[in-house]
Amino acid sequence: MNIIVDVGKHPVSYLSVRHVQPVWEFIYCTGGAGIVRFDGEQLEFSRGMVIGIPPNQPYALIPKGTGATRSDELSNMSTEEAGPKDPGTAHRGAFQHLYVRIQDTFFYRKGPFVFSDNREELVLSAFRGAYLHFLENSETSHFILQAYSYLIVAYAKSYRIEQIRNETVKDILDNIHRNYSNAHYELDTYMESLPFSADYIRKLFKRETGVTPHRYLSDLRLTEAEGWLNSMGKEANIMEIARRCGFREPLYFSRMFKKKYGQSPSLYAAEKAEQPHSAD
Repeated sequence: MNIIVDVGKHPVSYLSVRHVQPVWEFIYCTGGAGIVRFDGEQLEFSRGMVIGIPPNQPYALIPKGTGATRSDELSNMSTEEAGPKDPGTAHRGAFQHLYVRIQDTFFYRKGPFVFSDNREELVLSAFRGAYLHFLENSETSHFILQAYSYLIVAYAKSYRIEQIRNETVKDILDNIHRNYSNAHYELDTYMESLPFSADYIRKLFKRETGVTPHRYLSDLRLTEAEGWLNSMGKEANIMEIARRCGFREPLYFSRMFKKKYGQSPSLYAAEKAEQPHSAD
């Protein structure tokens, strides 16, 4: 389940000091160009491109043409120092962007990535819609924002799946995403229908995604369940959530959830219900 926790825009950005976010952050470049720098890696972006940054990943955004090139230079540079000394050069060496921060989403790869919007700029429309409804903060905004969060994540995931080169792995991912909520779904039965040995499929899938097919399915189900618990709080029905996320036995679901998140589903939901929810 995807939950938007923050949306904003920067009409003019010069350079961001190195920082981290505790949730997935998606940044849409609406003008200019730059580089997003991580530890030991950097990705270029320009207008019409989206940057996906995983939780707890330190990064800095650098406009094209900025002199700072190393992480230590970025961490020692204040926002004022990063901006132009001459107000007349306000848009030179700068970029503009919208950002959306989403918690409780699931990606099979943990690293950052960049992808391009389509010709109709449908991804930009989703970002703008999320921004407007986040500012509105009405009684219905929560439901509309949730729809936008699913849409934005779906665009990002479609790109990620497109990056997988092996067609067999793509087929397995597609089959998992279409069936994971079905408690009677048998991943082994599907893989047995493929013209490869189980060991070969497991190694092939792990090489492309970083995890085995069964681990991927389990993580997807648990992440979805965690999102439901987070949003429903004290109203959460553990048996119903387990069923929605593809678990046949509530006790097995509770055991797996505690193993991944460190506490039972009921305790997790109760603690989330005590936390204030705000769009500020």
